[in-house]
Amino acid sequence: MILNRAEAYAHMKNESEALNDINVIRTRAGLSGDALMSSSNMKGRGYSSVLDAVLDERRLELYYEGFRITDLLRNQRDIDRRFPSRTVSEVIRYTDPRIQYQIPTSETSVSGIPANER
Repeated sequence: MILNRAEAYAHMKNESEALNDINVIRTRAGLSGDALMSSSNMKGRGYSSVLDAVLDERRLELYYEGFRITDLLRNQRDIDRRFPSRTVSEVIRYTDPRIQYQIPTSETSVSGIPANER
């Protein structure tokens, strides 16, 4: 819930409250001092905005819980799949039609709704 609030603060351009929420999470994890986020050290860590910092903190805190794709799409960010693996290495634009959930065939055959383009 704290990260949801931090994201809302970031969208409302309330930088200090968003960073305070990030630091609540970091303090709970046992980090202190230079490890805490501030507006002065945010750029040095590679974040161009507070929203980037919040999304990265969500990535770290909610790892393997399946929220990353929806976080990126909700914030109109591309999905970066460039990492060493056996899958295709690519960056998927958030506007790519492959991201749409497909309408089941059982629904399109009965209702006449056309299937989503891929």
